[in-house]
Amino acid sequence: MGVKIKLGSGVRVIPMDKKFEPRSEPWQIKKDAEHFFVSSVMWWQTGTDLLEVLARQAKLDKGTGVKQCAVYKVPLPEDAPYEINFYAPQVEGAVLVTVVEYGFKKK
Repeated sequence: MGVKIKLGSGVRVIPMDKKFEPRSEPWQIKKDAEHFFVSSVMWWQTGTDLLEVLARQAKLDKGTGVKQCAVYKVPLPEDAPYEINFYAPQVEGAVLVTVVEYGFKKK
């Protein structure tokens, strides 16, 4: 059982069963020690649940003309202070996981 999500150049299935090996994929984190930072040229969001953070980001970006957002994994707790420059977290060890392209439909 899993959830399909378009990440980067393809579709990936995020496993949701309890038998899944923790930390073997970039969207899995240590909730008290890491978080996701998702940003576009308009907004940024943080959180420990990647799908929830992407949903919030897409909701903000919809209708603005923004076509994509970047997903970073930051090796700090979500409430830790750090600098953000050029839409990216300025933290040693932060990793760009992927760039998500939106599929917004024109009205």
